[in-house]
Amino acid sequence: MLVLIKKYALIDPFYLDQFTIYLNADILKKIGLIKKAQPLISREKAPREKSKIIWISIWISVAIILLPLLVLVTQLNQLINNGNFFADWLTYINKYVVYYFLAINSIYLSLLIFSVIGSEQSLNMWDIKKANFLFEHDLLPSISIIAPAYNEEKSIIESVTSLLNLKYPKYEVVVVNDGSKDQTMQVLINHFKLERKHPFFTLPLSTKPLRGVYVSTTTPNLIVIDKVNGGKADALNLGINAAKYEFVCGIDADSLLEEEALLKVMSTTLDDARAHIALGGNIVPVNGCKVDRGKVEHTGLGKKAIVRFQTLEYLRAFTTGRIGWSKLNSLLIISGAFGLFSRQSLVKIGGYLTISGQLKKDTVGEDMELVVRLTYRALKEKQPYRVKYVHHAQCYTELPSEMRSLLKQRNRWQRGLLDILSYHRHILFNPRYKQPGLLGFPYFFIFEMLGPFFEAVSYLSIIISFAFGLLNLPIVILMSVATILYGVVISLFSVLITERRSSFFSNKETLIITFLAILENFGYRQIMSLHRMVSTFSALKESGTWGSQNRQGFVKK
Repeated sequence: MLVLIKKYALIDPFYLDQFTIYLNADILKKIGLIKKAQPLISREKAPREKSKIIWISIWISVAIILLPLLVLVTQLNQLINNGNFFADWLTYINKYVVYYFLAINSIYLSLLIFSVIGSEQSLNMWDIKKANFLFEHDLLPSISIIAPAYNEEKSIIESVTSLLNLKYPKYEVVVVNDGSKDQTMQVLINHFKLERKHPFFTLPLSTKPLRGVYVSTTTPNLIVIDKVNGGKADALNLGINAAKYEFVCGIDADSLLEEEALLKVMSTTLDDARAHIALGGNIVPVNGCKVDRGKVEHTGLGKKAIVRFQTLEYLRAFTTGRIGWSKLNSLLIISGAFGLFSRQSLVKIGGYLTISGQLKKDTVGEDMELVVRLTYRALKEKQPYRVKYVHHAQCYTELPSEMRSLLKQRNRWQRGLLDILSYHRHILFNPRYKQPGLLGFPYFFIFEMLGPFFEAVSYLSIIISFAFGLLNLPIVILMSVATILYGVVISLFSVLITERRSSFFSNKETLIITFLAILENFGYRQIMSLHRMVSTFSALKESGTWGSQNRQGFVKK
């Protein structure tokens, strides 16, 4: 074999590359060859979308001038007659800002009511199910878990081990290494004793080139795929190609699932006769938790202030927001950290949106875009459907622990949101698309896309009012109630829902979260809001990629 390898390596450049990249270093040494690293191939850039840039630019302009212009249009006579035009103008702008904050927090309170009802119903339905019943043959669909990995060498073993230890009747784990620049692939090969095999699946979804397929000699339900970097969505599409089961579960490679997470999510398909086009679980920060061999042994609140503020955000967004939107049949996002979809449906619509796929478009908001496209197709074809969020199915993920990584993450989120709103803008305020068109999409458009600009105008008007001694005390009090008091109430109820049947935080940590709900209004919230505005401008440049996050690795017991 060594003679043949050397012979063909010397006469064929392709074989030379393959041998020097994939063969063992000791074997190569025997035939006088030197092992090479995987070549780094630059990602293909999507073409600039002029219609998207124009659409976003128009609405940025509207958002900046809307409040000042609205005051002029509605209060012009009063501004002129009072004789103090500038002072009254600022006062009215501040009043309208109060209305904005009251509106958004009233929406949150309404969602909170639906969340309390929805969480109780979900828990009751889970309680009546027995484990031996759920393990009946073919009662629940089989699942292929797809974990894209990009520069995850510090946490990849813990994550994959966690996935291999789940309680579920029938599933496999497909790890897709998306051209990592670190030692992610080698760490996997060494730990799980992987062997390279010939590809054994077809490629219905177009992706970046496949480098190799590996199977474990010790773990039969583990498959590892190595590919050229193409982004998370492209990696997921290749994972869908390799998947052999009915449902696919997309999960971040830096995430850990609790043992019964898949059972809790998939058992909800027994509660409703409608087709479940997307299902997702609760995303919980692993920062502050203790992990032993891929299992969370002890939960808790992270030590760093930046992590604690994010924990508070996650509590509100997932526990309060998504339960409520799911109850209203308006949920448009299933987190990429933990989402399940029918494999057949994904193949039918062309998989995740990528430049390599049939739709020839990239997005960094692949999780939300996929749910929107599946929802659009179901509504267009008038098919009964369900998008379900299961709050008691826990997925633990590492939050950014430094400001730079956090801002990169939020930049990606905002650019993804803008891309989806622009790409699917035909749904916005369209009664043909029912609750998603009249509730879900308008919420994201008004409060998530335009909202940061409304807030920036409000902060500017408050600063100017203060500088000129024109700040109105009753308005300041109203604004404090509209932001701080509402925020504290929503945060506390989010903790209550989280702690309803389990104890995630200690009494001391609950008090800390309560304090943070007040403190975040004095700096952190403003930084995040202004950064979302900056990210909106960066979306016009089509700059940025999927990116990476500096990992600290899971805290072991």
